[in-house]
Amino acid sequence: MNEQKKGIINAIIAYTMWGIYPLYWWLLQSIGPTEILINRMIWSFVTLLVIIISLRLVKPLKETISGLLTNKKKLALLIAAATLLSINWFIFTYAMVSGRILEASLGYYINPILSILIGVIFLKETLNKYQIIAVVIASTGVVFLTITHGVFPWISLILAFTFGFYGLAKKLIGIDPFFSLFLETTLMLPISAFFFTSQLINGTSTFLQPIYHTFFY
Repeated sequence: MNEQKKGIINAIIAYTMWGIYPLYWWLLQSIGPTEILINRMIWSFVTLLVIIISLRLVKPLKETISGLLTNKKKLALLIAAATLLSINWFIFTYAMVSGRILEASLGYYINPILSILIGVIFLKETLNKYQIIAVVIASTGVVFLTITHGVFPWISLILAFTFGFYGLAKKLIGIDPFFSLFLETTLMLPISAFFFTSQLINGTSTFLQPIYHTFFY
């Protein structure tokens, strides 16, 4: 199987998972988006770390980190990617728990179009006539959905732009996507751990509320 076919299959799987995600986040609507983001960052880091250790990828990870530390441009791009990912995850979670699923979905309709434009503008990629026609049709559909929705789609635009430029940053960094995601969550870990601990101490943590009441009451 060539890389193009693998890419198509992976894209279908990814977008199918994203389509199912709202069912999961809907169950967490009683929890604030900030706490969900904090836990998502922390447990993503833990999960990725377990996988790295289990698959014995510590050595190549160290080599990747060494390469980043000697390349300030790539390190800056990694920090930018981590920031964009955090914003994207927060806005997406906010949309899910506040019942604005349609706006979030629209954002991921806009995202592929934006990603194509980013590829053309920043990566100097070219489109053939059939691809241009496809983009025009998709763009028309997005404009129609936006107008009929009747509300300025700020959630949709933030999701599309953060995820689009997140993809660009990952492309320019040029390291293994798995290691990149691990390092992004690592960068956000201190902030996440700080707020996680604060919520636990203040008794506002939904996730660990039973533990809090056991030890502090």
